[in-house]
Amino acid sequence: MKINDSIAKGFVAYMKKYPNLYQNLAFTIFKEITNEPKKPIILDLGSGPGLLNNEIKKLMPNSIIFSLDASIKMLQNAGKCYYKSDHEQINGILSIAENIPLKSNSIDILVSRFSLSYWKKPRKAILEINRVLKPGGKLILEALNKNFPKWKLFLIKIHMMINFASKNIIQYHLEAYKSAYTIDQINKLLEDSDLETMRIEGSDKDWKYKIIAIKPNLKK
Repeated sequence: MKINDSIAKGFVAYMKKYPNLYQNLAFTIFKEITNEPKKPIILDLGSGPGLLNNEIKKLMPNSIIFSLDASIKMLQNAGKCYYKSDHEQINGILSIAENIPLKSNSIDILVSRFSLSYWKKPRKAILEINRVLKPGGKLILEALNKNFPKWKLFLIKIHMMINFASKNIIQYHLEAYKSAYTIDQINKLLEDSDLETMRIEGSDKDWKYKIIAIKPNLKK
């Protein structure tokens, strides 16, 4: 689905109702960055309206965050939603997961929240993620679960309707499940790209799961 102004604004308005989703993910990042540089470099891959960016900044104000998204409309909304600072603006990057215009071995943490379903070439995207991560850098991937039962997906649709999500936003969300991946499928992609899975949060039947993987430091 092509993202126009209406969908972008509707998505921002709806997701602002669930700040805990971004707060929980930001806290995961904060825990994984422990003992890392005082100014960690973080890439939010598929950043959407930048709501995660805000929560990361609250926990790690010295962090440097790049927000990459394939939609200019989403990045424009991210600029409006960005955590207010006298000296900072959003570091927006208009691109796709398969082509990350950043230097190799430059990122401490790469986080991706539900963008996996929109990657046209996931294998290539994972290789790009491996390239830009520093040795010892981590991938935090939160993704929709392909194994989530369809009858429960219908309940999510009802929930979104009750919470006044527009028809376009409901369709945008449900379509993402059509191109979702199972935990096993992603683990295989990570293994093939030499990223090591550290832990998995969520079960095979949950609506989403989270995988934390690391780029091995080959130096001895």
